[in-house]
Amino acid sequence: MKLVIAATLASAVTATFVRTPGGLVHESCIINAEDAAAAFNASAVSCPFAAPAEERALEASARPTQIYAMDTHTQKATFWTNFTANWVVPKLPAAKNGQVVYFWPGFKSSKPEMGLPVLQPVMQYGQGLSRKWQLQSWFVHGGAVTAKAIALEPGDEVTSIMSYDAASTTWTISGTNLNSGESSVLTITRAKLGGYDFDWAMLVCETIKDTGQCDSLPADDAGLTFTNVTLDGNGLRFAPWIARHNLNDCNEAVTPNDAGDTVKMSWTYK
Repeated sequence: MKLVIAATLASAVTATFVRTPGGLVHESCIINAEDAAAAFNASAVSCPFAAPAEERALEASARPTQIYAMDTHTQKATFWTNFTANWVVPKLPAAKNGQVVYFWPGFKSSKPEMGLPVLQPVMQYGQGLSRKWQLQSWFVHGGAVTAKAIALEPGDEVTSIMSYDAASTTWTISGTNLNSGESSVLTITRAKLGGYDFDWAMLVCETIKDTGQCDSLPADDAGLTFTNVTLDGNGLRFAPWIARHNLNDCNEAVTPNDAGDTVKMSWTYK
């Protein structure tokens, strides 16, 4: 009987939580910032349905696993206010396994780990069951606030910028497809995103796939290289990247150059 009840509860929770670049979010707490009817505020961002115990239990039992497969991260003693990065959209994955793949530059509060506040322009495959690359700007923590998703094609060049205006206490998170001219722009005040400051900067490949399912990754021998990487208008001579991979089932590797303005991510997809 306990097993039946547990399975029923897990099914109910799964039906109301969805995966985002940053973790599980209750579907009612994902707010489109461009929807005039949304009128979101800090209480909407701190989703009342994101019960920590329930969310932890679902994360522990969920398959496939959502994880930062590989990343670079660096911390500032105070907080970051500007981040730029460019990249070229890789090929689509060869297989459709129900996977989700995210690549993003982003700011995090507290630690460079999932489940903590994150501000990010995201290139995503599989989000909302889409089987094309999209570009979408997000803030995720408990709930989520997001801008529109725009289309990307392999070979398109993307430029991104995250910037904080101290006078208006407003963040602008922008990703632009330079080939189409379309942008996904999220503008949100510091108060509306919960008053967080962001002391960690990251470049991330985040995946939701089964272990060893390498054909779920982009079928691209070139991998993905972030270029024009700057933090607060400078390179990282004062704060070098710390490279990390949490998965190595597909030979994940991340390599910053000495200047810190270029970071290459690679993997095996076959």
